[in-house]
Amino acid sequence: MHGQAWLSGRREISLSGEIDFDTAPELDRLVKSLLAEAPGIDWQLNMDGVVRVNSAALALLLSWHRFLAPHQGALEIKAMPGELIDLARVCGVDEILQAH
Repeated sequence: MHGQAWLSGRREISLSGEIDFDTAPELDRLVKSLLAEAPGIDWQLNMDGVVRVNSAALALLLSWHRFLAPHQGALEIKAMPGELIDLARVCGVDEILQAH
């Protein structure tokens, strides 16, 4: 299964499938192109359809967070997978991503 990203609402991007080292580069290009379409707004990233992650997913979330910062936008993450929350805590970035 591959990772997918699409605009599912006016300010919401949905992700599905696997987010790993194989799928990360394409997902990064897709999501950054969507974020760049409307700089300066707050986005929701819905991860409800994500079935498997590894540390590449955490790297993407941090990259997208940094991508929005100069444009004064924010990223709210919905339905973050539990293993990704745990990884964010271990790495000490859970507060940056607001992973609870």
